Amino acid sequence: MRRRSPPAAERAARQADARAAATRGRDFRAVGLLLALYTLQGVPMGLSGAVPLLLAGRATYKMQSLFSLASLPFSLKLLWAPFVDAAYVPAWGRRKTWLVPTQLCIGATMVLSRTNIERWMAPDGGEPRVEALTAYFFALYFLCATQDVAVDGWALTMLSPARVGWTSTCNSVGQSLGYALSYVGFVALHDEAFCNAYLRREPARGGAVSLGAFVAGCGWAFLAATAAVAFCR
Repeated sequence: MRRRSPPAAERAARQADARAAATRGRDFRAVGLLLALYTLQGVPMGLSGAVPLLLAGRATYKMQSLFSLASLPFSLKLLWAPFVDAAYVPAWGRRKTWLVPTQLCIGATMVLSRTNIERWMAPDGGEPRVEALTAYFFALYFLCATQDVAVDGWALTMLSPARVGWTSTCNSVGQSLGYALSYVGFVALHDEAFCNAYLRREPARGGAVSLGAFVAGCGWAFLAATAAVAFCR
């Protein structure tokens, strides 16, 4: 006896459920990628927040006010955002054209600056080179602001229309997480008292990680994430 085919309405409902499930799966994967990209974006911000703490007692108010200018690019990114959105290499894609190079530049800058940033901090008690530190983090903020424009635009096409509003949540959560990991995480690992109390069996001098080593490690994370985005997405 031949099996009767389900009514057209039932078939349509099943197809709609299958499409909805597939869309939901793509959106959840996209949210994971967006959270990772926004988290990376918050890492240089957290590191820049840790610098004044490390310079406490050695930097004058003038030096501190100068260093505060490092975050200026995030307030001015609207000036070059239209160019980032309009200019791209068709073979590479509208978003990857900017996302991959900016993240490569961030990662390479952080890895190659391991020695210099230690010297600029003057750990031997000399006067810190705040001008160099300001220029360094200004460049990182500029690259992160450009990456933010590219990721925001990518999210509009990556997420379905029903969930495109999740972009702002991913932005806020990711940046806050990246800031916390790099600021709180670095300060804890750099602090001698914390390391002796919670990470070491025997007390030792100094923290578990230096600023240069932590910055370089974050740079390698940027490079790894960039490779994943470039070749796997």
